[in-house]
Amino acid sequence: LAKGAPEAILRRCSRVLTPGGIHDLSGEKRARFVEEAEAMARRSLRTLAFAFRPLPDMEGERPPGELESDLVYLGMVG
Repeated sequence: LAKGAPEAILRRCSRVLTPGGIHDLSGEKRARFVEEAEAMARRSLRTLAFAFRPLPDMEGERPPGELESDLVYLGMVG
């Protein structure tokens, strides 16, 4: 699991979890999530985004920076 500022988490995500399953995170969807975070910030809300990476993708040792890449975006709270 990963958490952090929405813009930082979204940079590391390549997919998004939806009610219909995991799908590719398009540039359009990514921009919509950034806009939502900015709208929350304008209402004086601090935002925190969440993502994960499925465990089967993490077999073997990996460089630390690689562990938080190719994440699946879960959403954000404010």
